[in-house]
Amino acid sequence: MVKNVYVIGLWLFAATMLVFFALYFFGMNVDYFQNTLLLNAFVLPAVYVVGGYVSVNSVRKAGIAMVLGMVLKERSNPCLLVACSRFSRSTFF
Repeated sequence: MVKNVYVIGLWLFAATMLVFFALYFFGMNVDYFQNTLLLNAFVLPAVYVVGGYVSVNSVRKAGIAMVLGMVLKERSNPCLLVACSRFSRSTFF
């Protein structure tokens, strides 16, 4: 499986472009706008669900823990949070 999220993103981009170019070449008529709306509403969400499933499933098979608290603890910067709160208090009060 693919372990890099950028590769999965590029595959999703390629799938999106393939779907729209296929619609452009085979479905270009008076109802093109209506057809693209239907495509955006029903076909592309299914494509993105499959891409999301592949992405999450590959991370799960790799054994990487997906815990939100651990991700937030690694990504948060306490100094930045304090600076933002001080800035908002001094600006508005």
